[in-house]
Amino acid sequence: MIKFILMLLTIILILIGIIIFWLLFASNSYSFFISKDETITGEANFKLLELVRGALRYVDGKPSIEIFVINKKIYPQPPRKNGPASNKPQKDQFLKRSNKDVVPQEETFQDIRKYTVRKDNFLEKEKTEVLKDKEKTAALQDIKKDTFLIDKEKTEVLKDKDKTVAIQDIKKDTFLIDKEEKRKVIKNIEKDSSVKNPKLEKEIGLFPSFEPLEPLEPLEPLKMPEFKPLKSLKMPKFEESFEKSTEKTTKGEFAFYKGLFDIAISSEYKNTAWRGMYRTLRNIIRVVNPDHVDFDISIGLDKHEDTGRMLAKIYVFIPYYAKYGNINGNFTEKGIWGNVEIEGKFNLYKIIRPIIVLILNSSFREYIKEILRYIKNNK
Repeated sequence: MIKFILMLLTIILILIGIIIFWLLFASNSYSFFISKDETITGEANFKLLELVRGALRYVDGKPSIEIFVINKKIYPQPPRKNGPASNKPQKDQFLKRSNKDVVPQEETFQDIRKYTVRKDNFLEKEKTEVLKDKEKTAALQDIKKDTFLIDKEKTEVLKDKDKTVAIQDIKKDTFLIDKEEKRKVIKNIEKDSSVKNPKLEKEIGLFPSFEPLEPLEPLEPLKMPEFKPLKSLKMPKFEESFEKSTEKTTKGEFAFYKGLFDIAISSEYKNTAWRGMYRTLRNIIRVVNPDHVDFDISIGLDKHEDTGRMLAKIYVFIPYYAKYGNINGNFTEKGIWGNVEIEGKFNLYKIIRPIIVLILNSSFREYIKEILRYIKNNK
């Protein structure tokens, strides 16, 4: 029994080791392809652990995604082959006859005649239904046109009526206002004097000869009230407490981040920790760096002189990019055209190894501990 358990444990450990080994050393690949001629097209492919594969495509402004697991498409799912049967009536059931429905030799002439009669009746029914539908649609269109014209005439008549009523109301109001003003003027004249003016009697009755008005006394300038300055006013307790709390938070945050920055710079483990982080980042970039780069690009500006000057500046860097591709000038049109292709491979072991080396470095761990200790004490 003990031997069986030990054998089972060894098998499980061996399987776990194989899986870990496979996860670390299985190749992961990626590729990008971008092209621009009249339209922009792009494609990105990812392959993880030889199991999961994804493809992102962009063609004519329409993106699409596909995901495969062990070469089986899981997104988007393909349409079902055996879909549900449609409940639509088969209009051509008498017109289309399959090979199974071919008239056998045993059928008599009368049976064939019955079939043709049924076929003709079905076609005539369909024609009558189509004609009825056309007549209905034509009648509905005529009714809509008539109702639209009637509504339009009604609105025009109502507008004319509203205008006439408004004009009559305005005339009535002006007449009443003039009449009341005339009566007020006549009453004032009777109170003041009894002088008559025959020229104005016809218009508004009695009208006196008014004396010249006395000049008005100048008004005294207004004095604006004096307001107290805002600083002298006492603010309510709520606003004072709110301002104090905001000042405290801003000062506290500034002091916290300043102290954290001082520890990160003044630590004795700073140099070794920063050097180790730089090495790990550089190694990861080298691992993920593409293995194959190829591009062919043509550039054009508004004027020939501008394109020539730009190409002269770019051609200075030919020794660096010549092994990867070409950059040419287009002296007829303005724009950028061409294609870019990038491919690369990596495995997880090459990424995890420098990270583990960094974590095992004692100076780096002490540097991280100092920072975490400061954050914990100043929360």
